[in-house]
Amino acid sequence: MRRLTHVVGLVVAVAAAIGLGVAVGLARDSSPGATSELSAAATSVALVPPTPVAYLPIAVFQKADDLEMIFTAAPGFAGTNDVNFYLRDVNGDDRPYTAMTARFSYLDGRRPVDEQHPTQLHEGHWPIDAYDLALAGHWRIETSVSREGFPDTRFTFDMQLPHR
Repeated sequence: MRRLTHVVGLVVAVAAAIGLGVAVGLARDSSPGATSELSAAATSVALVPPTPVAYLPIAVFQKADDLEMIFTAAPGFAGTNDVNFYLRDVNGDDRPYTAMTARFSYLDGRRPVDEQHPTQLHEGHWPIDAYDLALAGHWRIETSVSREGFPDTRFTFDMQLPHR
């Protein structure tokens, strides 16, 4: 129960950041006919401020199988970012997570895929501190989560990283 409370607290904190991103995006793009990224993606939401601000991380949400994951990158600009993956079991099975793999691909040019095996800080949270997302542009992050007694669950996050 303590683990679930902690994960829910993290999800609420990230959701608050997402809400701020939505408010910023809606306030700046309220013209008729404008579509938000939220309406364009039913299962994955990427929020990037329309203009760079001092500090507003990128947060992307996705659901796969019986899990929900939030990927964050802060400060959310090209360069060194603190990257976090937050995972929650939505049906209450709460099977222990045994491993996670994250593959970072730069989609706007030739660059090798970088595979990371972050260490779980606590149940459902895998941080990668000071990760180098060196180039502005389109990135894809593919993750695979292993749990005892289940096949691996895969998530794919796409984001556009702006210049600082």
